[in-house]
Amino acid sequence: MPLTKYVKAEGERKRYSIDYSEWLDTGETLLGVIFTVPDNSMTTPLVVDDVMVEPDATGVQYYVSGGVDGANYEVVATATTSGAQVKEDSILFTIREPQ
Repeated sequence: MPLTKYVKAEGERKRYSIDYSEWLDTGETLLGVIFTVPDNSMTTPLVVDDVMVEPDATGVQYYVSGGVDGANYEVVATATTSGAQVKEDSILFTIREPQ
């Protein structure tokens, strides 16, 4: 089951975030999150970049751009923590041009 679903247009570059504060153990911090797009072979790939752990180390911000109109993409976010935990979430993106 995906963590969330988003809709964006091809030409948009938008900022998104994931809050891990409810999942982290007391005193544990987020070390980093790696984003992958498993099936990204379209002519215009979906791009996830400028990933930044938030200053309080309980969340992450990232930007998404590109993609092909009418396509659906799964983005996998793999988070690692100071407590040696690893959490994997999927996020679904649908690319749809405004009507």
